[in-house]
Amino acid sequence: MKAACISGCLYNLIWSNKYMSTECKVRIHKTNVRPALTYASETTAETAYTQQLLRTTEMKTIRAIHRKTLGDKICSDHLRHLSGIQDIVKWTEDQRREWVAHVGRMEDNRLAKIARDSRPQGVRSRGRLKKRWKESLIKAPSP
Repeated sequence: MKAACISGCLYNLIWSNKYMSTECKVRIHKTNVRPALTYASETTAETAYTQQLLRTTEMKTIRAIHRKTLGDKICSDHLRHLSGIQDIVKWTEDQRREWVAHVGRMEDNRLAKIARDSRPQGVRSRGRLKKRWKESLIKAPSP
C-alpha cells in the first residue's frame, strides 16, 4: 500500500523525532497518512482483508508516533485514546455515510447519482459474487 510507504518514509524524519510533540505528529498523521490510506474508500466495497490492512498500517504508525513497540504490551485502544485518533475502519464508515448523503443531495442528472441508483445490465460471471459497495453500506449502522 502506498500509505504504508508514506508512513515508512516519515519514520526517520517525523515519527522518531524526539523534539517534535506528539500532537504535531498526530496532526501530520491525520492530514497526510490517513487520507492516503483511505483513498477511494467511500466508493469501493470494504472486505475483512482491507479492514485488516487499514488497521495494521494505522497501528504501526500510531505506535511509531508514541515510540512504542508490540513488545511493550500496550493495548491499541489505549494508544488510540492517548493520541485522540478514531479507529480507521469506523472513520471510513463515517466517510462513506457522508458520501452517500452528499450524492443523495445531488440533482438527478449527475453521473454519481445515476451510477449509484442504476442496476448493471447483463449476466454475472460464475463463482462467488464479489462484495458490492451497497452491501458495505448496509452493513454499517447509521449513527
